[in-house]
Amino acid sequence: FSNWDIGFDQIGDLTTLKTLEYNLNVGNAAYEVGQWGDVLEAYNKVVQIDPYYIPGYFFLAYAYGMTDNYLGSVENYQQALMLVPDHHLALNNLAFTYMERGVHLNEAVRLAERAVALERRGTYLDTLGYGYYLLGQYDKALTYLEEALAEVDEEHRAEVEHHLQLVRQALEEGNED
Repeated sequence: FSNWDIGFDQIGDLTTLKTLEYNLNVGNAAYEVGQWGDVLEAYNKVVQIDPYYIPGYFFLAYAYGMTDNYLGSVENYQQALMLVPDHHLALNNLAFTYMERGVHLNEAVRLAERAVALERRGTYLDTLGYGYYLLGQYDKALTYLEEALAEVDEEHRAEVEHHLQLVRQALEEGNED
């Protein structure tokens, strides 16, 4: 090993690594305080430097969502899925993004089904159940949402309860006919 020599061309320009580290720090700090424009600026630089940095696409998708930029959010979840097609969080979040807009609902349910098949989390079950509700498949929705309610943490409980309430109301209205 004594004759090993590492040249500059093997390491590359260290300023790129410093720029990456700086933007990661700026992006994380901005995320913590909800400065979405700063998150977008920092993480766009991060993924330009390292286009395989999956968390960068999640930060971008979330920040775009918080600024009501639906297409920016979708594009970044899709980018994550192009890199890792079975990324359960990207599948779930893209599905829910579609559901929030009421678009591509069949595709959204398909994505949510894949997420649940990969990892059966309460939040994913909620997304799937909500998707079935939006498609008018209330019995399926009820099953998944009841399971979700039993599994979610306190932070997500209110949203699952709201979705369950929507399903139960739809089922009651269906029985009145």
